[in-house]
Amino acid sequence: MRFFLTKLIFCGMLRQIQMNKAPSLKPLHFVFLFTIIMVFGCSYVGCAYLQSEAEEYRFKADKLQSQGKLELAVNYYQKAIGLDKYSIAAYNSLAICYEKQGRLSRAEETYLKALKINPQYAPAHYNLGLFYEKYGDIKKAIFHWKQRMRLGHPAEPARIKARAKLKMYASEELQEADAEELAERIVEQKENDSLDKVLGRNKYRTKEEKIEDYYLEGMRSYNEGDYRKAQEYFHKMIEALPVSN
Repeated sequence: MRFFLTKLIFCGMLRQIQMNKAPSLKPLHFVFLFTIIMVFGCSYVGCAYLQSEAEEYRFKADKLQSQGKLELAVNYYQKAIGLDKYSIAAYNSLAICYEKQGRLSRAEETYLKALKINPQYAPAHYNLGLFYEKYGDIKKAIFHWKQRMRLGHPAEPARIKARAKLKMYASEELQEADAEELAERIVEQKENDSLDKVLGRNKYRTKEEKIEDYYLEGMRSYNEGDYRKAQEYFHKMIEALPVSN
């Protein structure tokens, strides 16, 4: 349909040129603009339709996987990806199917494809951590659980489980991750405090020198690699921060 409409428009433009030795530029500009709109408009509608079809295939595949029909589920996930090659959820679920089938190299490859599309896709990081743990590559598992720790809300179940895994296998790395998270929170708090000062809020601030000492000691400990002590100072700083009214 798109190519038919485009051909029709250009045929009309050619007819106008044949009938007028010196055609007006305005009609030509209009025809050109209309052609561009039609071509890209049809492309957008087509992409939206394909994405919708891909989602339907993925939902069917999810249902089949829950029923244990893994081969059929794999086929539907592949169809979904064929229609939408950026469907990271389909890649992640397809990798789970491959893993259940014992097709381990395909499973790893597919998890990594999801992360290549979006390195911040939290479910693939968590699942890869479990995958590497199960098959003995704890170093890689720790890397992906640390990535999962940095993504999403602290109360998310998968994030809590990733933290528990780090506590089991890599307490030092967990301390480092916690210290980094606290440092980020403190930077955000300091930025908010600066904004409060500019806007005239929090006029009555107490213990500022003590808070600054906690911050400096925490950063010094963090830079020296003493993450446990850094956490202690950062926690003290957060507790000492005045409450906004």
